This record gives sequence, C-alpha cells and structure tokens, in this order.
Amino acid sequence: MTPTRRNVVTTTPTWAASRDALPEGLSDEALELIRRATAPARHEARVIAAAEAALEATADSIVAAECAEASRERLALARTLARCIATDGSVRGGMTWCPAGMSVEAYLDSDDWASNARINPCDAALPDAVAWTRRAGVLCYIEAHGIGGPLGAGSELGGEATDRMSWARVLGKGRRHASDGGAWTDAIRRAGERLSLTTPSPEGVVALAVTCLTGRDLAWAQTYCRARIARLGMQRLQWGGATEAHDAELLRWSQALGELDELTPAPAETGESAGDVLAGDTDPWSGE
Repeated sequence: MTPTRRNVVTTTPTWAASRDALPEGLSDEALELIRRATAPARHEARVIAAAEAALEATADSIVAAECAEASRERLALARTLARCIATDGSVRGGMTWCPAGMSVEAYLDSDDWASNARINPCDAALPDAVAWTRRAGVLCYIEAHGIGGPLGAGSELGGEATDRMSWARVLGKGRRHASDGGAWTDAIRRAGERLSLTTPSPEGVVALAVTCLTGRDLAWAQTYCRARIARLGMQRLQWGGATEAHDAELLRWSQALGELDELTPAPAETGESAGDVLAGDTDPWSGE
C-alpha cells in the first residue's frame, strides 16, 4: 500500500511570514535577534508536521495489520496517543497510567500495564499507538537518508538526488535541494528519532516496505539498506575491529536488500530504467 499523495501542502510558520507581522522600523540587528530567538519554535513546528505526515502515510497499514481486530474507539484512541508521542516522544495529559519519566516501552513490558489495560481503554490502545509511531519513524528515517548517489546509497556517500518520497512532498517545497530542503530534511530526521527512538533494523525496513510501500517509494528502502551495507562493509575491511555481531548485522542488511529487490517491479513495469531508479531522476508524478 503506497502512502497517498495529498494535494494540500503542509504549512508551518516561516520567518518571512513572521517578519511581515512585526512593526515597521525595526533595525536589522533587532530583526536578526528576533529571527534567531524564534527559530527553534519554527523548527519544532516542522518536526511535528513531518511526524504527523508520516503517521498519516502509515495509518492504513496499521489499521489493516496491528489493529485489525480493534474497535473504532480503540483506533481513535491509538491515533490520539500516536500524535502525543509525535509531539514530544511521550504520552501526555494523563491519558494512560504510564508513570512520569518511564519510557513507553518499559511501561508496556511492566505488570502495571497489563493490569491497567483491562480497565483503561487508552492503556489498551497503547500497543497499537506504539506500533504505529515506530513504523512512521522508519518511514522518516529512510526519507531523511535520501535516494540516489554514486552507489545508490543516498547520503551515505554524498550526491543524493532532490526527490522526496510521495508522502513527504507536502512538506515545504517538497524537494530535498529546495531553499527550505535542508531544514525539512533535518525536521524529518528528528521526527524519525522521536517516533522510533532507535535507528531502523533490517527487519523494520522490510516490514515497512511490505505494508506501506509500492512503486518508486520502494527505492528509498533499498537505498537505506545499501547505505548500511556500505557502512558496515567499510568498517569490516578498512577500519578493523569487526565482531561476530557486526558480521551478523551485515548479513541481515544484505538479506533485507534481497527481500526488497524481490518486491521491486521490473523496470518495464514502471517505465523507468534501472539507472533512473538508482539516480532518482524520474518524476513519478510526471503523468499527472
């Protein structure tokens, strides 16, 4: 299932709009001071917008998989909890009985959660919300990494293309190398850290691809796998210090890339050449 492309561009506060709201006659020094003081709030708005876009893009897959047997009420609660986690990485507002300062994962592993879930609908919906946010986080990670590059490994070796995944084109100008591209790429990466807590595993990337990605969006998952293989391979052969765990991880990423290659349609089916897929030069919306 491919994350759907929305026609409405996500808007967040910009300095240009904020400056227009200020009184005339301020000096350049005053304007620069205000710009820098308000920059963190503008960037936080981008992070939240990126997280919510990723949650929306993965919503259908969560409903179909983890929440297949859930009631409509539970799905609604899972959506609310997922948005709370997207906002600050925790469950806010006393919706669940998760103790302050305890991670959501630690709470779910505790006996307290099992007891609370029997009587509190929000606690019962929390596993669905966590599964949702973690999958959306993987989506953010592979988007922030990019596509293209000399080895089809995205930003790992530089030279990544300007294209974004279909779900991320509603964020800002929708291109990695646009004037706002750097700010949005950082926001998407931070959203991934907030939603996933840890970098994606090979199994997590494959699970995302199987449930959420088709067509050209699959290339971002492949690119992320290539980057991990390249990095681990360099560590193994150039930097030394490889361990059995290191080699096992390298094999897991290699296996994941093979599984993703099997999901990828042949170039004749997509109208792209193999070079286009690696370089990221084909516009999947050119036929619209």
